[in-house]
Amino acid sequence: MSAVSGEGWTPELTSRYLTWYEKTKNWEGGASFTPFLANIVGEHIKRVSPKERQELVAAWQKHPFATQLVIERSQPADFADFTGTMGRLVADLGQAAPSKDRDELLDTTISTLGKSDSAEMQALLRKLYDEQPDRRTELARTLAKHATAENWPYLLKTLTFADSTTSQVCIAALNKSGRKPETAAEVRSLLMAGLGLGSNGGLAAANLLQKWTGEKHGAGLDANKALAHYQTWFRSTYPNEPPAELPKVDPSKTGYSMARLVEFLDSEAGQGGDASRGKLVFTKANCLKCHQFLKEGQGVGPDLTSVRRRFQQKEIIESILLPSKVIADQYRSVTIVTSAGLVHTGLPLPKTSPDKLTLVLADATKLEIAKDDIEEQTTAKISVMPEGLLKDLSLPDIADLFAFLETSKFNAEPGKPATVSKE
Repeated sequence: MSAVSGEGWTPELTSRYLTWYEKTKNWEGGASFTPFLANIVGEHIKRVSPKERQELVAAWQKHPFATQLVIERSQPADFADFTGTMGRLVADLGQAAPSKDRDELLDTTISTLGKSDSAEMQALLRKLYDEQPDRRTELARTLAKHATAENWPYLLKTLTFADSTTSQVCIAALNKSGRKPETAAEVRSLLMAGLGLGSNGGLAAANLLQKWTGEKHGAGLDANKALAHYQTWFRSTYPNEPPAELPKVDPSKTGYSMARLVEFLDSEAGQGGDASRGKLVFTKANCLKCHQFLKEGQGVGPDLTSVRRRFQQKEIIESILLPSKVIADQYRSVTIVTSAGLVHTGLPLPKTSPDKLTLVLADATKLEIAKDDIEEQTTAKISVMPEGLLKDLSLPDIADLFAFLETSKFNAEPGKPATVSKE
């Protein structure tokens, strides 16, 4: 470091000062003690030069708690190279092992990035959204402050898992954007979010659907009536798409409710699973018959090698209990009616025999059908993945299974090198 940060202060003294401040995070005191210290150190940070701020953030591993304060008490213009500084910090944090210090600094960084409407900062936020599934709610709210065309698909995607408040924030941002949906799935995402909100915010979704489709709902302020109108419209406009209806978990089929599993996996017992045992459960549940994990299994369904780097735990639970709620186009099953009147539904395998169609059925078995025997083929509206995969598993089994899936955070995405440390 070369600049002098205020009269009598050298960069070395500032670094030592922040190292001292780092130790105060464990001090005990009254409710005003921590803010009091932060204000004292914050006054000094005001005198730190833009170049030195950049260098202090680059050395975040020496004093992560103090680095939070440097970032919180700074504006983008206070850094010599705000874009480069934040970009390097995001890359470093993405490769660092999860810890309280790292997570708190990442939260502060997200908030700081949201202060800037520059294309570079918005791109960094989207990068974090892609790489940090457990922070997508916070990131979506930050992206919603800037309703750009580039942020639009992220805001729409958030509607598939967001809480009520975040859904409404995203819908408001989507309404500000001039972009409109191009696919039935995008329209369905908004409609499903509106149905989830119901009378507590669903009218905003209905009004946006009116704007998107040009189809007036004529329901005034009645959100439920307006949304029912668009459900009917959706069925008529997209007859081959899964209907826009909120699915309900049937514990008699699935073995567990959504709320029960979320509560359990958030508990100490739920988080105490054994990954080694979980790998055995993963095999026992026939997951490898359709999914690939590292070098094992079949690539019929989505590759689960890095599933926790792409989805929140809650999203994974929901996809197991409600496999038909969201179905990617490449995993849409088909219903076949043969000339003999037989009806089969399954996921078609690509690159099979030129004169035969091979289906993967709900029990993970395969069925070959001669193409000359196919009388009718339509896209199915339900997933081939069965609902009851967890029914025969105990709660300890499920804890082990999710402990195993958690290891996928450290696996490289297929075709990419790993970038997250286990240490």
